[in-house]
Amino acid sequence: MAEARRPEDPAEALRRAVFEASYRSRRQRGLRAAAFGVLVLRHGLRGALLALPLFVAAGAALASGHALGWLLAPALAVWLLIGLRGARADYRRRVSGRLLDARRALRGGAAADDGTRDE
Repeated sequence: MAEARRPEDPAEALRRAVFEASYRSRRQRGLRAAAFGVLVLRHGLRGALLALPLFVAAGAALASGHALGWLLAPALAVWLLIGLRGARADYRRRVSGRLLDARRALRGGAAADDGTRDE
């Protein structure tokens, strides 16, 4: 049985429409893409520092023609997937559903604190 929905407040409907129009703008899409790039870079560099011995071992093994290099290649692929998963989780937590401001992002804050986040 369908639940009866209350009519939406016109002011709330207008606020949501303005937010959606701003959120889908070209500038916001570009800022979100840049934020995702920064998050991928951040997680990639952090993971590279932690997996540096694995990178060195895989490179040395591949350079010498040793079969161990081909065994380490899947491990590096798994490392990449883990890093991308972390970047996506950070994106959902910090960027998705928010209006971004480039000036605040450069100062260390990613999102506008104007209550535009739907929880």
